[in-house]
Amino acid sequence: MPRFRLVYATVLSCMFWFATSRPAAAADESGAELAESSSRGLEPFSMSNISNASGYATAIVGLAIVFFALIVVTLFIMVLPRILASIATILPEEVASHDIAGVAAAKDDPGLIAAIGFVMHARRRGGPDG
Repeated sequence: MPRFRLVYATVLSCMFWFATSRPAAAADESGAELAESSSRGLEPFSMSNISNASGYATAIVGLAIVFFALIVVTLFIMVLPRILASIATILPEEVASHDIAGVAAAKDDPGLIAAIGFVMHARRRGGPDG
């Protein structure tokens, strides 16, 4: 669990760093347009904003992370039957034991059969136990 927290904190700090690190305004924009957009709190959209703020590199890194995660999930799904087969040899499936003597005794006792039938009927009807 501590590793997960470390990775989570690292990812959050990287996201914060990417969100707060912005270079100066692009040189090709006019000063009036920049002043007007900054007074409204908006930056004018252009492809140069993406390239100046390392948007392409961020997009490529994001795509690489997603595809890497998909590859890891795919490989895990491919290996999962082998893992489960090896675990099955170490921890075999439990076989439930059936008490044959108890079943034979129940067949011979009509009172026990009547009691079981009553309980099943009461549960289906929503009786005191159901």
